Amino acid sequence: MALQFLYDEKVQADTTTCVRERLQNMDWFNDHATEISTQYKGKYIAVVDGRFFAADSRKEAYDVARTHNPTKQPFIVYIPVKARKMIYDR
Repeated sequence: MALQFLYDEKVQADTTTCVRERLQNMDWFNDHATEISTQYKGKYIAVVDGRFFAADSRKEAYDVARTHNPTKQPFIVYIPVKARKMIYDR
């Protein structure tokens, strides 16, 4: 299900574009997370425009992604070496 945003005040067009791009990059990562996470454990992954870049640090991942696409903000996520158990509480 797609996220919907409700606003009470006017939002700048570039803010809307940035949020939309970030959600698209997150969706792309979620669609490919299984195959990426098995191969790139312990790495930072930067996703921008349907391409991903792996690096050893967050800054390096950001810099590589911005080098390939300087006008867009990448979505960056760390792939842990070990799977973690998550406990959610209400």
